Amino acid sequence: MHQIRIIARGDQTDQVVAVLGSEVTAIALRVHRGELVDGSGDLITCEVAREDVTPLVARLRRLGLTAPGAIALTQIDWVEDEAVEDDAGQVDAIVWEEVAQRAHDDARLTWAYLLLMAVAGMLAGTALLTNNIVLVV
Repeated sequence: MHQIRIIARGDQTDQVVAVLGSEVTAIALRVHRGELVDGSGDLITCEVAREDVTPLVARLRRLGLTAPGAIALTQIDWVEDEAVEDDAGQVDAIVWEEVAQRAHDDARLTWAYLLLMAVAGMLAGTALLTNNIVLVV
């Protein structure tokens, strides 16, 4: 299960609620109107089954929520709910937004990596110039 937390402009709230309401696995849908300090937006939260997060986030992005608002995902480790336990067979679903965010956060260019690539390039160049199949492999 994942919790989806959405900040939307007041005129987008009904569209977001319609999208979330049409999702079969979305439970505990909550709308907090005027929740932002300046009153310019609403906070919408719900819990969604892991396998439905990626397509649901794609539909929410098509509404244009990411420009003035925000979409946040939080993984829920344990839920005691009979409806959730019935769908326990899909626990290995991948949430691609999490994968992309982790790859972005964990990726960094280091001198050790650049040195390794330079040495590998020199070895491959030497192998090609000397026609040495052992160095190429």
